[in-house]
Amino acid sequence: MTTQCSSAWMLLTALFVCGCEDKPITADDTGDTSGDTVTDDTDDTEPQVVWVNERAETSDTFNGVYASGRGVYVVSTDSGLYTFTSSGGWTVEELAVDEEDLKGLWGQGQEDTLSMVAVGDAGWVVQHTTAGSQIEDLGTANFEGVDASGDSFIVAVGWGGAYVNTGAAWAYEALPNHERLNDVWVTGTSAIAVGEEGAIVRRQSDSWVSMESPTDDPINGIDGSADNDLWAVGQDGLVMHFDGSLWTLQEAFTSQTLWAVYAPAASSVFAVGNNGTAFHYDGQVWRELLTGVDENLYAIHGASTDDCWAVGNRGTALHYTGG
Repeated sequence: MTTQCSSAWMLLTALFVCGCEDKPITADDTGDTSGDTVTDDTDDTEPQVVWVNERAETSDTFNGVYASGRGVYVVSTDSGLYTFTSSGGWTVEELAVDEEDLKGLWGQGQEDTLSMVAVGDAGWVVQHTTAGSQIEDLGTANFEGVDASGDSFIVAVGWGGAYVNTGAAWAYEALPNHERLNDVWVTGTSAIAVGEEGAIVRRQSDSWVSMESPTDDPINGIDGSADNDLWAVGQDGLVMHFDGSLWTLQEAFTSQTLWAVYAPAASSVFAVGNNGTAFHYDGQVWRELLTGVDENLYAIHGASTDDCWAVGNRGTALHYTGG
């Protein structure tokens, strides 16, 4: 009886020890690991927010931005012109445009050489310098965007057509199909504008012509580093590129509607949109730049590729420094 109990106890002990050993990790019975997904532990990190939140204490929506390198200037709903400096924070000036929303902003220079043009609802145009503001009501439909190659050639576009200022006064210019335009890019005395229903029009020799468009969706923003390297963005993640002769759709990297694009170089393009969406293109691939906010972003501009500002709903203002 003693011998039988001892043998049983030894068997149970052996089973317990075997059961406690680590289970071998194998791909399959054949040892083939070619179909497995290998995860690098060094990549298993949470994405980091790379924008600094410099939100202004206001309920106004920021629609347009110009970053000079010494200061940041923003136009908003209810005719506000906001200014941000690192030493003074945010200040605001209410422009006398009957509390209409200002939509687009172009600028050049800084401090004593600062010159800006803002456009907005009901055909309002504000030309602003350090000496003061010149305000005009052009009596047209809402302006949505503005760009310039200098004070002597400025183009404003909207749902009432295109207006051009060559240094003296604003003049209306007819569009081929009465396109409703949302944004414009200017170089020299040429311009390309984008808008509703996939509209793309080009100004050359003082007249506008239609360009072939690869989409019927709304196009919200356009920018580029050269006339053969333009980017446009729009509804539901729409991204398009122009190589000087043809517009082509790019592979979508988000389903969020994109409102603005800033392209200071061929190897550096930024796009922003709904729910805090922000992406950067390095000349090869797009990657997300986490903002840490869920507000819609409507405009972006920078003093350099490593000094960019994106603005949007309820005073949202984000600063990117190349993180």
